[in-house]
Amino acid sequence: MKEECQRISPKAHLATAQRFLSDAYLFIRFPVLNFSIMLPLLGAITVSPALDHTQILGLIGVAVNVHCFAYVMNDIIDLQVDRSEPLRQEYPLVRGAIQPAYAFAFSLVQIPVAFLFTASLGGAAASFSILFGVFICAAVYNLRGKRGLYPPLFDAVLGLACSAFVLYGALMMHRTPTALTGALSALVFVLAVMINGVHGAVRDLGNDFAMGARTTAVFLGSSPVDGGGVKISRSLLIYAFLLQAAIITICLIALIYNLFEYGALAWLITMSTAVIYAMLSLWLLWLSFQSAHDKWNMIMFGMLHLVLSLGFLLAFFAFHMTWGVLLALLTAYLVPVLTMWARYGLKWDLARS
Repeated sequence: MKEECQRISPKAHLATAQRFLSDAYLFIRFPVLNFSIMLPLLGAITVSPALDHTQILGLIGVAVNVHCFAYVMNDIIDLQVDRSEPLRQEYPLVRGAIQPAYAFAFSLVQIPVAFLFTASLGGAAASFSILFGVFICAAVYNLRGKRGLYPPLFDAVLGLACSAFVLYGALMMHRTPTALTGALSALVFVLAVMINGVHGAVRDLGNDFAMGARTTAVFLGSSPVDGGGVKISRSLLIYAFLLQAAIITICLIALIYNLFEYGALAWLITMSTAVIYAMLSLWLLWLSFQSAHDKWNMIMFGMLHLVLSLGFLLAFFAFHMTWGVLLALLTAYLVPVLTMWARYGLKWDLARS
């Protein structure tokens, strides 16, 4: 019997470790950590293409802090809604594996840690002010995002938080933000609104609708249908394609005016990539809406659309950074995507905030 227990014990320890890693993965929303990390790093390279290891690691640290604050607090506030969402049944807060009070303490501690990282990097007063604004906007969205009378307004508040985080990255380099910083901030704003107000809202539409939550998809007239699908309203369809058109337009303007100051070859490659992205993004967005009757196909095409969009952000700036920064950003982008696909296959886990 003793030998049998000894043989079983390592398996039990392995199972415990696997459960812990799985809970941590879901608790901090690891699949969308890439977007959070990209914001300050890309903001920084708009004014300083070469970052040293201390700057890269410091900005990643602040990004993780902001990310954990925003997503963990969101899950606490939306816990009652999430408990009836089938896609969230594995989440540790929903299962009761983590108590809301401990999760709340975890989210709050991210604020002073982020300020300590900022101080260690020599952040100026403006950097602290902008970072404080990022936390405030994230908190406002979490508190009112599914409860406000006009949901697109709160999507915009979340977009503002993301844009401000780009500006924070630029200010941390102790240089004046440029027109490229402004273009990236605008691009990130629209992309954040798209992620949250369109893809995320459509993904959770059935449960949100049943629970009386007010999201942009519900506000614009979309509704669930029998079989788990979604009826996409014309208003939401137009809204989504206008957002995508805005993303494409901002990219093209930045390239037409060559805000990157690229040489001829780099400019040509980036412009070609932008044109390919424009066509693929519109196609995937259309496929997602065309598949609305089949929830998993809709989610899959939505996921591919967002993975493509985040990947294009890197391609857009690829010639505007050193190899070290590019490697850090590629790692930050790919690891969450690859772990997501290893865990779920083509089931979408780009969960909205």
